[in-house]
Amino acid sequence: MTSALCKYTLAQVKASAEDPSKSGMHVWSLPDRSRVFEIASPMSTTPSLTWYASRVASDAAYPLRQKLAKLTNRLMVITGNDDHIAGDVTASELLADTHVKHTRIRMAAAGHYIQDLQYRYLRALLESFLVDRSEPQPSARIEVVTSATESIRPSTLVYAS
Repeated sequence: MTSALCKYTLAQVKASAEDPSKSGMHVWSLPDRSRVFEIASPMSTTPSLTWYASRVASDAAYPLRQKLAKLTNRLMVITGNDDHIAGDVTASELLADTHVKHTRIRMAAAGHYIQDLQYRYLRALLESFLVDRSEPQPSARIEVVTSATESIRPSTLVYAS
């Protein structure tokens, strides 16, 4: 199975190099194979499915916009280019509604699980923002969509990918 996936992925990379419309970018939005059980297990029994559904309702009712609007520290929001769970549109709308100081990052070749697929780039972003207290710099896979220019006091990180 893994060998077949690797051959498929390699074929997609070669095809996208020749013709960008044949890009295999959807492959990058898949979760790491080791997480399959974690993802499926919340829905494997009736009680766990019921709990999962109540959790989704609880998350939907949480006053996220109001909480974010009260932040005084700058926020870094990272989304994967192919995130179908909490992607660009969701992050942009949320930040526009709250007017919170933020740096907005879009990660190429990443879906919702940025830590699995682009760990090296994620780590560089976190070090820049939290340790060096500097603005993240664009790179091969990092696009700085919006940037706050005020002094940095990062204590809040929303990891939307």
